[in-house]
Amino acid sequence: MFQIAVHVYNRTPNQHLLWKTPVEILDGKKPDVSYFRTPGCTTYVYLDKELQAHKLAPKTEKMIFIGYAPGSKAYLFMRNTGRTFTSSTAIFDKSDFPKCKTSSIESSLIKRATNIPLPSSLQHDTDHFITDWDTNQLPNPEDNPEDHPAAPDLNHEDLDDPTSVDNVPISAPVPHQQIELRRSM
Repeated sequence: MFQIAVHVYNRTPNQHLLWKTPVEILDGKKPDVSYFRTPGCTTYVYLDKELQAHKLAPKTEKMIFIGYAPGSKAYLFMRNTGRTFTSSTAIFDKSDFPKCKTSSIESSLIKRATNIPLPSSLQHDTDHFITDWDTNQLPNPEDNPEDHPAAPDLNHEDLDDPTSVDNVPISAPVPHQQIELRRSM
């Protein structure tokens, strides 16, 4: 891990070097950092045909990214056997860190936090819920229909005709349903 830190540091601008990188001072041009990857993440490394056991063997192997090969833009990986492997072709999974135990710590903390009982003063009545849909349906007594250009004209002659009202389909209000949530253990 120390080699990764040195590799990245040598390609990071420094205030003492007038915001240039040490590699830029030595080579005279800005270094390319587009190949930087997250150390310790899971990778799927492409295996050359010589390393494949047979024609139908897997073409990739799951490894852990451990650094950069010196003198090239190739990457260093650790195989499941503990041996190192160098390749420039791999797919990086930045969300999976197989040697990091933080995921198990986080899951145990979440399990403990969900089992804490709430005090009775914080428990709520969940027989009914008020949603934005409910509050939008309530009329505002301060509103004047004349203030709204989209309001219906109450003086329109079709409103007095009882047959026109019979042809309008009326939809029933949609009841609210409470979804039961389950915790996975």
